[in-house]
Amino acid sequence: MVLAVWAGNVAKAEERFSLSGFGGAAAGQNLATVQRAFRDELVPTTARPDPECHYRQPRRLPGLQVMVENGVVARFDTKDPQYATQNGVRVGDTLERVKAAFGRGLLIAPHQVDPKGLLLAIYNTERTIGLVMEMHGGKVTQIRSGRVPAVDYVEGCPWN
Repeated sequence: MVLAVWAGNVAKAEERFSLSGFGGAAAGQNLATVQRAFRDELVPTTARPDPECHYRQPRRLPGLQVMVENGVVARFDTKDPQYATQNGVRVGDTLERVKAAFGRGLLIAPHQVDPKGLLLAIYNTERTIGLVMEMHGGKVTQIRSGRVPAVDYVEGCPWN
């Protein structure tokens, strides 16, 4: 088994962000299926989660959050540099590193909330799933993947 080590934490190399999800779990799956894929319970991040949209976190993957909309996983998020995309991009990487990893398919747009920030994205041809990275201060600060439109929500759950 190949392991990737970052900042003292160990994450399996196959546990990476893809367009559709994270590791063996994919957006669009129900909560039970994702819990089986993670071999872990997904614990709500608030005492009273809103069934329409809330976040959960696997115990064995600290720093990873899972957005759940009406019982279906919509996206996966992190601000933790221990996790990477399939192309090796992590929180803390520069725009040049992201461009080198993703090439000409990378879409670059101004951030909707931070005028100095950027949104970097890759989508499938149908634009139904994607990988979005936020940049602030010249560094990647968040990585998320999953279903459109949830993956594009800059502020998380839109009605909370």
